[in-house]
Amino acid sequence: MHTIRLGFGTLWLLILGLTSAFGQVKFRVGIDSDKVTYRVYMTSTTSYTGNNARISTSQVTLLVPHGMGSNQFMVNNLTGKQVGSNQMAWSLNARVDAPTENPGVDYLSFGFSGSASPVLFDIPANQEIELFSFKNTGACLGIVSLFENNTDPFRTPNSRNTNPGNQMTILGHGPGNTYVGNYGSGASCSRAVPDLTASISGPSSLTTGNSGNYVVTVSNVGSASSAGVISVNMLIPAGLTFTSATGSGWSCTTGNPSAGSQPVSCTSAAVLAVSATSSFTLNTIASASSAITTTLSGSVSGGGETNLTNNTFSQPVTIQPVSSGAYDLSLAITAPSSLSSGGTGNVVLTVTNVGTGSYIGSTTIKTWLPTGFTYNGTSTSGWTCSSANQPNQVEVTCTTSQSVGAGAGLPPVQLSVTGVNSGTSVIQLPVSGTLIVGGGNDNPSNNYVYWPISILGNPTKPVSATADLSTTVKVTNSAPNQYESVQAIIVVTNTGPNSATGITSKVTIPSGYPVVSYTASGGTFLSATGIWNVGSLAAGQSVTLTVTLSANTEGVANISNEIITSGQYDPDSTPNNHVEGEDDQAQSCFSVPIVLCPGQAVETSVPGSLTAIQWYRNGQPIPQATSATLTITQEGTYTVMTNVSCPSSGCCPLIVRMNPAGSCCQPVQCVPFVVRKKSR
Repeated sequence: MHTIRLGFGTLWLLILGLTSAFGQVKFRVGIDSDKVTYRVYMTSTTSYTGNNARISTSQVTLLVPHGMGSNQFMVNNLTGKQVGSNQMAWSLNARVDAPTENPGVDYLSFGFSGSASPVLFDIPANQEIELFSFKNTGACLGIVSLFENNTDPFRTPNSRNTNPGNQMTILGHGPGNTYVGNYGSGASCSRAVPDLTASISGPSSLTTGNSGNYVVTVSNVGSASSAGVISVNMLIPAGLTFTSATGSGWSCTTGNPSAGSQPVSCTSAAVLAVSATSSFTLNTIASASSAITTTLSGSVSGGGETNLTNNTFSQPVTIQPVSSGAYDLSLAITAPSSLSSGGTGNVVLTVTNVGTGSYIGSTTIKTWLPTGFTYNGTSTSGWTCSSANQPNQVEVTCTTSQSVGAGAGLPPVQLSVTGVNSGTSVIQLPVSGTLIVGGGNDNPSNNYVYWPISILGNPTKPVSATADLSTTVKVTNSAPNQYESVQAIIVVTNTGPNSATGITSKVTIPSGYPVVSYTASGGTFLSATGIWNVGSLAAGQSVTLTVTLSANTEGVANISNEIITSGQYDPDSTPNNHVEGEDDQAQSCFSVPIVLCPGQAVETSVPGSLTAIQWYRNGQPIPQATSATLTITQEGTYTVMTNVSCPSSGCCPLIVRMNPAGSCCQPVQCVPFVVRKKSR
């Protein structure tokens, strides 16, 4: 029995095509000696001649290393196989850059539709045939490889709602997909690339209250200098407190603490030559009140490198508390939990002797105010205070020589601060402080304090800059037969109250359904990228884009549109955020019936993470069909219900039709005959 394996996405169904045990085709990608010209080849295990060798449709998806701006892989001079005076018309149908499933890679999908093409050539068995070539006029970033249909992390369903993959239909093979895999090891332009590693060195054991300074060293072990910003992201675990970081050419910031851990990110824009190193020092204080062993860890990224297997580093640290002396000075902090942007509040630090004896000597409080606070000054009695600007923070140091008896306290130190937040969202900033006792015989486990303060944002947008954009997508034929036309009507509307400028939208066209034509009532549309540059719309104005597709591939397909840029604030949606339910994006689907022969089946499935699964045929539940996979052998209309709902536009069913016995899957044959004219 022949089997078709299908993947039902969360929102729609995707058909991967029939497979067969004969006539298998594999693809290979190669590169010329100029290191810029790439060629894609096919090899078939079965010979095809004459009209049986006609390639009806094909798709080839290449994986290229991700780049940005000028440092990007660019396709030009795309040229199909030449046969006499005719040429295969290949096109770059889709490009997806750095999807979340595989952010180090860009996916390029090339398509060919030959149902009406005059190109025809024999396909000998086990002989390599070039299908097309192109030049990379962008950067050489590493190895170019072919998509693996069954194992690639970006295979359907995926985060971009696209259908990458490799496919070929040959007339003599029948309607199924004759592609089965790849051969060769990819194509390398042999470009020298940087390769960054990082290491950390410092004390492996600390006593509570003591400083721990750790040197993080970034090395370039690659074959080229780094290009772009180098980032080191670290997590300071509970038990260690970050105070500062210093290093030539490095700038460090802190993130919001989580579960007692403090994120720290350090960046450098300096070029790191081959075999060169660059380092910075991470300054911490041991703050654990009990004995623990923890790990200081991080990773390096950026700089144009592509090898991500050697980027992490870690340092285990054991922290031991110290015994209390006769006196025991303790530091406490109070502060507001939140401030409005521009609002002022007081951070109050108090020192108390919780020991059994008096303390005579110097006492110092160091307080760190991160960027996001403006330090206004200190109010206190008997303390001498000063401040110093440090990278991404202000350090306030207050010192006194006042004695403090058992159970007594020193005058409080009050720091006036103003919150600064120019954004629309709340940001949380940590205020920290430490107590340094001059006598040295103190219990340091209660000498460190921490207080998070939330700085409120300014979410209100001016009405004068508001333009509410929305879009709709409709198809004219929700169940076309194979090779029939399907029209997608896409509308973008500005409901005001103001005019909108700088509008662009992204139309996602499914692979295997080539664009036949398109018309736009406004703006310009580029079918190769799906970008519709709408331009400007007055309040109440709409524009329409009509795209005509050819339903070349059996199965369920989806076409969508999302507004990705606008020069004005939209009160109920955010451009290019891919959030379903917002009115600046819409989608619609259509289903091309799958035609099966007797003895064939179609296998379809939903992701294993879904629950409450029930399959339906012709609107009726199929008994015991509650697993993720369903094998279909009967004609009908198939749907599935799960714990995940369809989008507002609905889900398209999978339509299966059966050809009667004796009239199915017969390859087209050209029968020669001779006509002679003679007299009677």
